[in-house]
Amino acid sequence: MIITSRKNPTIQWAYSLRDKKARDTEGVFFTEGKKLYDEGIMSGRVPVTAFVLKEYCNIKAGEVYEVSPEVYDKITDEKSPEGIFAVWKKPDFIGERKKSSVILLEELQDPGNMGTILRTAAAFGVREAVLVNCVDPYSPKAVRSSMGAVFKIPTTHFDSIDKAVEYSRKITDSVIATALHTDSNDISLTDTAYATIMIGNEGKGLSDRAVSLADSKAIIPMENTESLNASVAATIFMYDSMTKRKI
Repeated sequence: MIITSRKNPTIQWAYSLRDKKARDTEGVFFTEGKKLYDEGIMSGRVPVTAFVLKEYCNIKAGEVYEVSPEVYDKITDEKSPEGIFAVWKKPDFIGERKKSSVILLEELQDPGNMGTILRTAAAFGVREAVLVNCVDPYSPKAVRSSMGAVFKIPTTHFDSIDKAVEYSRKITDSVIATALHTDSNDISLTDTAYATIMIGNEGKGLSDRAVSLADSKAIIPMENTESLNASVAATIFMYDSMTKRKI
């Protein structure tokens, strides 16, 4: 049976998932398109619900609802939707994880940066992302930007930098602040292999409190500019960490 009413209660529920509070209450998030659906399936997960156009009625999900194009337009967050709106339980990463570096993000506010950092973290073997008062990594834009990394990288959330650093110290060898200070070391001279790498807010950088909690401070030597985009800086540090783990 095809759903043709935009006022259908199940459609209203799907539409409500654009709101973070609704996602948090339900413990779910959504993806759109076949690529992200396939990423979820390849990670061993199955969506609890999927709303699809006719050509995707045979996909795997707990419940599959065929909807009309008009109804799909109601729930989609995409400008050019493909026709798969899949709702997933937020990942529960259970069991011992390998020792590696950790990326700690403080007050990151741009969902595109969040998704890009998670995608890069997955590519460079980072253990997890520790988030302090950050944008929701399960927001639609962050999920799109992550290109499926939300299925692969655990995120642990804190409302205090002190608690986040205390947690990170238990699973890494040191805590490094990426900050320009008189005693900051060149990244090439810093042991990032199994470290917690702290990246700050796009506009303000790391808080003074975060910097004070670090074991050391590191910078990326640059010419003709004073700073990099948060996701670019995070990428350079995570790549550096991976290469040093392989030495």
